[in-house]
Amino acid sequence: MGAATTPNIANIPPNLPNQVLDITLTTSAALFAVAGKDTTYSCKLPTEPKKEEAKAAPAKVVYQKTVLGEGTFFEGTLNSKGDVEIGGIFKGDIISDGNVIIHSKVEGNIKAKNLDVISNVLTGNVNVDGKVNVAPGSEIKGNINAQSIVCSGKITGDMVVSGDSSFDELSHVEGNITTKFITINHGAYIDGKLTITK
Repeated sequence: MGAATTPNIANIPPNLPNQVLDITLTTSAALFAVAGKDTTYSCKLPTEPKKEEAKAAPAKVVYQKTVLGEGTFFEGTLNSKGDVEIGGIFKGDIISDGNVIIHSKVEGNIKAKNLDVISNVLTGNVNVDGKVNVAPGSEIKGNINAQSIVCSGKITGDMVVSGDSSFDELSHVEGNITTKFITINHGAYIDGKLTITK
């Protein structure tokens, strides 16, 4: 019997992604009984793509709540990535990527994700991405721009609400309201122009 097949593998690149290896085999004539000649066969074999290492998802940053406690006075602008809760006296603007909760007197504009005025008075304009909640016994003196509003307190100022507006029987509103949907309970007081948008 003739000589065994011996692969002639030259210059094979390392295992690269999406590459093709070109392998040449040289056989003796006796193995394939081809008229006494050595024959060369060539074929291309696909390589396995290099596996990507799994990348870890970036860790979500959780920001601490900023709290201004009762008996504290602050004047200036407060910028926060997290939630803000005001229990002391605050004069200045609040800009937060989180929610703002107000328990005391605040004089200044608010820009936040959501706003809850739990008690006392906020004097300033409000611009939130989500919901404004005005609790019983609380008041906002300023214009409001929000996605939704739920009022059980007093608002003196104009409102532009892109979604739902709800005013219960304790509501007292002096200002124009522009909203997509509105609910007004029996006993609510509203003095202003109402515009329903599409």
